[in-house]
Amino acid sequence: MKKQEIKNPAALLEEAAALLVEIAGDEPLHIEMAGIPGMKYAPVRHCFALEDARLHLSGKSTRGARIRRQDGQTRAICVDADNPEEWSRLEIACQVLYYRGYRCLLEPAPSCSLHPGGGHLWVIYDGLVDARSAWKHLCELAPVFDGLEYWPARAQNVRLPAGVYRTPAANEQCLLYDALGLVASNRKEAAQILLTYQTPAAIVPNYPAEPESKQASTRREVKFANLANLSPESDLIAWFNSTHSITDYLQAEIEHPGRGTYMARGTWRGERGRPSVEVHPETNTAYDYGTRERLDCFEAACLVENKSKKELAAEVREAWLASRGPSRQPEPEGGLPVEEKPTTLFPVQKEQEATKAPYDGPYPPPDRLSLCCSAGWQWVASEQAYRCAECIRKQGSHAA
Repeated sequence: MKKQEIKNPAALLEEAAALLVEIAGDEPLHIEMAGIPGMKYAPVRHCFALEDARLHLSGKSTRGARIRRQDGQTRAICVDADNPEEWSRLEIACQVLYYRGYRCLLEPAPSCSLHPGGGHLWVIYDGLVDARSAWKHLCELAPVFDGLEYWPARAQNVRLPAGVYRTPAANEQCLLYDALGLVASNRKEAAQILLTYQTPAAIVPNYPAEPESKQASTRREVKFANLANLSPESDLIAWFNSTHSITDYLQAEIEHPGRGTYMARGTWRGERGRPSVEVHPETNTAYDYGTRERLDCFEAACLVENKSKKELAAEVREAWLASRGPSRQPEPEGGLPVEEKPTTLFPVQKEQEATKAPYDGPYPPPDRLSLCCSAGWQWVASEQAYRCAECIRKQGSHAA
């Protein structure tokens, strides 16, 4: 296949970087390939921005993101293959989708990777699409996807396309292929291909929304007639996280005074060497470098105590009942009197939400403080995403 002529590399890099920001999504944390022994990825505590995209495309750093947005939309779908058998399925899918109007990219894992013979298949859309509908349509056209892992469904970050694969032993530029063969073997070609190989967003059908589960429909407001009908599990977890400290479960091994964090060992997997879990007491969370996952206090407790979420949630429910004070008198038939019926598990939280300032974007911001600065959110129209308000303030003061 004849490669396209590349003009004005600087402008091309900027355009491709802007696209990569759109692909990365609006999560307040992304990752960077560490390239050092014992650590494949390290967290980067801010939203993926243009400067991060420039570093990725120039080969100076290799980044990953969750490629999802809070409103359920995405600019890309990535399908993962960990071995040659799964990779052959991606190659078949790429051929099938090519004749159905899709422009897919195959990015095989370099020889120095942890999964030689595997790789990623990327579908990049020219606009935002509903992630659930996009994946459903892909599976209808290419059933070989069945059983394969994909993003943005996974609650993890994925290495972004057109970067350099970094290991302690070697750094290797990732190649890009389409259904007909090699299309990009260097960074300039890769930037051009990212812009060229975009599938029309209109190709994704408007599938009807799936019926909301009973639990999801009562996630924010819980109405019940007696104590047998209690809150959904998500509210119990939120109560646990608000009344327990992650420092009670993950003990400090190495302190990071300047960052306000410390390293703890993953005792649930028998870790004895260098600790691989970074604990953030201020946000009551931790980041597990071993699995590249962020843990809240409830998840950390499940791991340390070797309990399933269902088992611990049952114990939390009993603790929550006990926290309500002395046992109540038997309730009259038909439930509590109208004036005593609680309408939500957290009346204080509901009162705070009622007084919350209106948001300035087209959809609500994340329902939590930013992980990087524990601050609020601000809509950035140029990026069509929410960013940490404190980070924006700091950038403005530096510019001044």
